[in-house]
This record gives sequence, C-alpha cells and structure tokens, in this order.
Amino acid sequence: MKKVIALLLSILLAFSCAACAGGNISDQSSGSSDTPATETPAQTSGENQTEPPAESAAWPQKNMTLVITFKAGGAMDVNCRLLAQYWSKYLGVPINLENHDGSNGQVGMTYVHESNVDDMIVMCSAQTYLSSTILAQNATYGIDDFTILNFTEIDPSCIVCLNDKWDSFEALNQDVLANPGKYRFGVNAGGGAAVVAALLIDHYGWDVKTVNYSGGNDLHTAVLAKEVDFACGQMEAAISYADYYNVLCTCGDERNALFPDTPLLSELLGDEAPFMGTFRFIAVKREFAEKYPEYYQLLCDSLEKVYSDPEYLAALKASN
Repeated sequence: MKKVIALLLSILLAFSCAACAGGNISDQSSGSSDTPATETPAQTSGENQTEPPAESAAWPQKNMTLVITFKAGGAMDVNCRLLAQYWSKYLGVPINLENHDGSNGQVGMTYVHESNVDDMIVMCSAQTYLSSTILAQNATYGIDDFTILNFTEIDPSCIVCLNDKWDSFEALNQDVLANPGKYRFGVNAGGGAAVVAALLIDHYGWDVKTVNYSGGNDLHTAVLAKEVDFACGQMEAAISYADYYNVLCTCGDERNALFPDTPLLSELLGDEAPFMGTFRFIAVKREFAEKYPEYYQLLCDSLEKVYSDPEYLAALKASN
C-alpha cells in the first residue's frame, strides 16, 4: 500500500513539474486569480511567423464545446455551468457543455485526446484522476498530451459521516479499532480522497471494508442511504450536505473556517501528510495549443477576465 501511495504521489509531483515547466499554468483556488496565464506555446512550424495579438483574435466557430469528464449534477459539472455563463460573455460565443463521464474521468479524457484538433474542444477534468488513470487504468494518453490553461478550483478531501454517528475523528477511530471488520468506508476511486483513505487505513491499522465509487454523486448517495458508515470525499459536497453530515477530518494548510473544530490530516498524521483533494483544471490538447496559439491565448485571456469579474466572484462566494 505504501508503495502504491508513494508512486501516485511521485507522478503527481512529476505532473506539477512538467506543467510548471510549460509556463502556461495559473493556479486558481475557488475562482480567485493571482497570476494570469499569459504565455503561449511556441510556434512549431514555419519561420519568422508573427501571430496576431490576442485581442485581435476571435473564436473561429459559432460556439465552443467544453467537455466535462464527470457526471452531470456533480461538483465539477455545477462549477462548469456557472463558469460557462461568464466565460461565454468574454469569449464572445455560446459554450456547449458535454458530459463524457466514466472510469474516473478516463472516458472524457480519452474522448478529448482522440478528438480532431480542428474541433477546438476544451476540457474540464481533475487531478489526481489524470495521473491515476495513466498509472492504474492503462490510459492511451499521457500527461504531456494536454496543455493546462489553469487550475480553476482546489477542493480538499475530507472524512464525513452522518450526524447521527460519530461527532469527532477520535470517536470514529476508537470505534473502528474496537470493532474490526464492522464498518464500511466509502471512497472515490482514483482521486485524492482514495490516497487520504489509504493513508488513514495504513496509519491507524483500520480493519474496514472499503467500498469504491466512481464519482461524488454516487459516494454521497451511499452515505445518505447508509450503504457505507463513513466516507472520504470532497469538501464542496460536505458543505452542500452540512445539515446531514459531521465533517471529521479535512485536508488543507489551515483549518476550514466553516469547520474550525475539525482537525487537519496533517494534525493526525504529521506535517508530511499531503494536501490531497480534487484539483480541477481547464485544458486543451497540446496539439491545439501548438497549432492555434492565437486561439489558445484567447482562451487564457478570456478566462482571466472571468476571474476578475465581480459578479462571478460574488456568485462563487454565494455558493460557498
């Protein structure tokens, strides 16, 4: 188990290094923008070519297709639909959203990878799913096959249960240790939550039945239906179900303001515990960014404007 976790963490580090080396990523956390994504991939053919300035470019099609690699109604889908309302305004064309879900995002990422570059398809997906599908699911694509515009949101992993069960992580841990084999632990397979679950099981020696789900909707439906006793999911869903859930542990650099009494994973496992979660990003095929740098730059510039839009920021705040 430790070897698997270490290998997954190493590929995440490799992804971060490769992406940063590309010089075209702007980290966004919960919709905020500090560093614009302004650098454009180098032209790969021809000599002495001068591209038109970004502001003179116009999207060459009547609409844009944004592929979402997870189910309709999930956190990624909801956020993309809000984003599309504002992005369409700055991009200058309607945005069509298509959900291509399945296999922890692999179906959608494969669809984009195999699409015709002239279709100019944009994708919303997430780490650690990109890495885990490559590492464990024999994906036909590699990390370098995509160019990241930015990370649109960081959604930390957390441990939750229904509020008629445990009221603290300490109570959960004591009960699980006292009753080996009794409890069912729900986990989103392939994501950061799966790493957190594995770390906790390994650290405390839990004897639990791990039940894997392919997305947040299925996972939280299982919690609410009492198919599992507790789960490792994402903070955004925990906030949505705050009337029903107790949040027992969270990932992050500091305690969540909405759950100030809830310990961090690093408080339980030590300072070396990773900050795991779902790192949602907007990306295109690398071939698209190389063949059409002016349209890639238009996507970056228009997306940056969305993150400076007071109405969009207010909408994000209103949805916590």
